[in-house]
Amino acid sequence: MARFLFDTDHLTHYEHRQPRVRARCQAHSPGEIALSIVTVEELIRGRLATVAQRSAAGGPRLVAAYGFLKDACDLIRDFPIVGFDAPAEVTFRALKSTSPQSGTHDLRIAATALANNLFVVPSNPRHFNWITGLTLEDWTV
Repeated sequence: MARFLFDTDHLTHYEHRQPRVRARCQAHSPGEIALSIVTVEELIRGRLATVAQRSAAGGPRLVAAYGFLKDACDLIRDFPIVGFDAPAEVTFRALKSTSPQSGTHDLRIAATALANNLFVVPSNPRHFNWITGLTLEDWTV
């Protein structure tokens, strides 16, 4: 059962085999670390943008871009995915009303964690530390 929710930066650290993040992951049972569907969206959007940028030129750079997209799909399979459901949307709207300048994706990740009673594992805790009731753990330190 999921206990921790990676933000997008931590997923990137995991992908790039950052030693501290990898060690913390190995200390937990499979399934305890999850991704928000919002993190999946951010990852896939980034990879699709790279494919789109390189599409017209074609060649090796396009082939590499599709390779990065495939790698992202493979990476996602390492984790359970937590959806953004109606309770998360209600929580998101409440958070957004108290801090409209905060990033939408970060707030959706936080709302997903709150709605599912999960710890958020962010690389930038300052993006989240103002949110009452949210528990954070930065695994890069």
